[in-house]
Formats: sequence, C-alpha cells, structure tokens
Amino acid sequence: MKTMLALLLFISSSAHAEDIVPSYQPWSNTQLAELATFETLNLADWGTAHYCQERIYNCRGAYPLAGPHPTSTRLFAITALLGLGTYYIADVNPEYRDAILIFGIVVKADAVRNNIGVNGGFKLSFD
Repeated sequence: MKTMLALLLFISSSAHAEDIVPSYQPWSNTQLAELATFETLNLADWGTAHYCQERIYNCRGAYPLAGPHPTSTRLFAITALLGLGTYYIADVNPEYRDAILIFGIVVKADAVRNNIGVNGGFKLSFD
C-alpha cells in the first residue's frame, strides 16, 4: 500500500512539466478530476480483486494479462502499471486526454462492478 501511495504522489508531483517542456499543454481541472476518478477506480479494482483472490475459493479474475488466478504481486504490478501507464499516455497525448481517461474510467468501473458481484458486496483487502 505504501508503494502505491508513493506512485500516486509521484504522478501528482510531475504535473508541472510545462516548466521543462515549453510546448507542454497543462491539464485542465476537468482532466485532473477524470484522472483522480480513474486512479480511485484503479485502486478499488485492485482492492476488490485482491479480496477475491485471497478470500474466495475458485475466484476467477477478469485480467487478461494476469491469467485466471493471478498472485497478489502480479495484481499489484498490473495495477501500478495501469495507473502510471494511463497517466503518461494521457500526458503525452493532450488532444486525446479526455477520451483516454473516460475510456479508462468506463473499463475500471465495469471491473469494480464485476468484482463487487463476485465478492457478494463491496469488500476490499489491502494486506
């Protein structure tokens, strides 16, 4: 959990790249809200998927890259890579930033909904 929080702090600290790259287009308040929503759903997806993997027998994950029964380490790695990757892809493509983030929000919201249905309610596990 501490590593995930450190990664999120790193993302927020690099949000002022216009000082380094003159052609950089800063994020609007709406885009920052979309990013926060995506990252929140990303963490909720990880927490609910981790709960399912740790506490429910024969739980099948929906991560195509992780396989049907991913380990906690693999779930954490995929969550971190998705969070950082989505941020950086949106950051270097300012004209598609809203579309990238909204697509990510829709996908993650569906994943959390699926995990809640499998878990029998909204249950998280971060240990």
